[in-house]
Amino acid sequence: MSRKSIALLAVLFAVLLAGCPSVDHVRRLRDAQDRFSEVNESLNAATLARILPDPLELGGNTHAVDSDDETYSLATTERLETPNRAAYVEYRAISEALAELNETAAAELERDHRLSTSLTLELVSDWKAALYGSLLALEPAAVETGPGDLPTSESLAAVRTRAAGLLTRLDQAKVPVLPRDRYLLTAAPALVRYDVAYAWAVRYRQSGVLGEKIAEVVEQMARAEEGLAETAFASDARHIEPFVVLSRYVMLRSAILLLAGEPGIFTETEARERFPKLYTRRMEFLGSWRDPESPVHAAMIALDFDPADVAALMGSFYLADS
Repeated sequence: MSRKSIALLAVLFAVLLAGCPSVDHVRRLRDAQDRFSEVNESLNAATLARILPDPLELGGNTHAVDSDDETYSLATTERLETPNRAAYVEYRAISEALAELNETAAAELERDHRLSTSLTLELVSDWKAALYGSLLALEPAAVETGPGDLPTSESLAAVRTRAAGLLTRLDQAKVPVLPRDRYLLTAAPALVRYDVAYAWAVRYRQSGVLGEKIAEVVEQMARAEEGLAETAFASDARHIEPFVVLSRYVMLRSAILLLAGEPGIFTETEARERFPKLYTRRMEFLGSWRDPESPVHAAMIALDFDPADVAALMGSFYLADS
């Protein structure tokens, strides 16, 4: 991949939520969007530079977040600043700023056709805080000292339910919902399913049971990719398709990385029997990639993936039957 594509991928998710506010009363929305983009780019840079890391290792964000709020400190004698903590603090701050904005300026945002974006960005910030809060609770210091004053955040399952409820509420109130916001809220069940599987993979590894739970984790990741693939685009939302294809690739590649080293253990038949969803979804994605007429092929080309490299980058977790 080129440096151009790495830079592009680092901000694709933020682009989904970016708008062009044109009046002063949505300046705070623009500030929140910019901050969200900055946090996402910081978290994703190292990950994307390596295509994908070990899915059980968080990559990229090593900057510390200055905060006097002791709610964010672990119950240890020394304050620890970790990637999980930094991400959690940032996303919570964005969410709180947007919650205040949505409460005090909803009418103005709706008049400017920006209310759906502001509410969606608040929800996504809560969603990311829930993910990093759950990972933060699994860090060694937290495990050793107990919960202490660890932050509490909404569960990922609750965020998934909220996404469906938000879209219904906006539609019932006849609030204009921008295409990118509608897609993200519709796709939330699949995207959150992947995050839940990721968090459980971390938990299982720390508990020493990942080996016996591996099929459960990778099959959920594959189901998340399938759900994302089945989420329909509105005709005026096609510009976000590269983000969707990239997300599908990340989900499948993460699952395959969890099975690294397994090609020496499973034959293709055994892999198909033990991991049927992952096997099927990997084959479907590669088949679409090899079809020059498919949207997957077009998106991967647009993202500067080399056609000769995709199969190798996707990886495998079995040996061909002899």
